[in-house]
Amino acid sequence: MASQGQRRDSKHRILHTGESIRANGKYQYKYVVDGKPKFLYSWRLVPTDP
Repeated sequence: MASQGQRRDSKHRILHTGESIRANGKYQYKYVVDGKPKFLYSWRLVPTDP
């Protein structure tokens, strides 16, 4: 059973550390390189998304 603190998207998939969903529906992944935040954006969370 999932814990209460897990973040999920509208399709009830668990969002892992660094993953979030923006207001326009795009997924965002944040990571740090040399102390500076970097971001990746995608319309798909997993490769099988339409």
